[in-house]
Amino acid sequence: MSSWWLASKAGAGAGAGEAAVEDVVPTGYRMGSTRISLWSQGWLARTQFALGAWPDALETVQRAAVRLTEVHIELSRPLVHWTGAQIHALRGDWDAAQHHVGEALADLHHYEVMLIPSCLARAQVAEAGGDYERVVEALSPVVHLQERQSIDEPGFWPWPDVYANALVMTGRLDQAEAFLAPHEELATRRSHRSAMARLGLARGRLTAAPGGTSTPPARSSSRPSPTSNTYPSRTTAPASTSPMARPCGAPENAARPTPS
Repeated sequence: MSSWWLASKAGAGAGAGEAAVEDVVPTGYRMGSTRISLWSQGWLARTQFALGAWPDALETVQRAAVRLTEVHIELSRPLVHWTGAQIHALRGDWDAAQHHVGEALADLHHYEVMLIPSCLARAQVAEAGGDYERVVEALSPVVHLQERQSIDEPGFWPWPDVYANALVMTGRLDQAEAFLAPHEELATRRSHRSAMARLGLARGRLTAAPGGTSTPPARSSSRPSPTSNTYPSRTTAPASTSPMARPCGAPENAARPTPS
């Protein structure tokens, strides 16, 4: 259900992308359509969040969450609650944010398409609160997944910049450099400008950090690809056996308020 992202990338505009998702959210739940509708509402909430329509996004999340409690379709649960967690954290409503984090809970025993939004929910709530150690911890399962292609591809899941920034903010400068370089190279090869911009934020903080690199590294064909899973100082965790990692559009980062 990334048609909204494909529409916007094709030049149709963000509004057309949102309409593409809304078209597959039925006004009434018909036999066989509940799973598709919930999945679509998860992406619709992401689209509304990216467009700055946070109240609309929360309404979409709430509507989908109510339906999830009735039908118990687990596959869509983390995706739906991810957006709720992020918005409430950015607004400083920590109790509501943690509620959605709990509802989005998934681990390595779940499909990757459940694990990744669950980890992002935890990470982005921690990031909004300035707890970068927890950001690193939250995204560690994603880093350790063995099947990398759909996970690291620019514009699929918006996690690399969040993780790289947390590495810098916790003083892991060498790890940040080793992590950033292949992701920057891949984003450049794909000409994915929004991914390059998000990674550029982490690169800027790494450059400004005491002991950080002064310039981005030169591109080299010998540098490992993000899909090679060869980042230093990491062990390999058991990977999900499911191939179900789906692309999503990468929303622009909003300003993160300081928690009260």
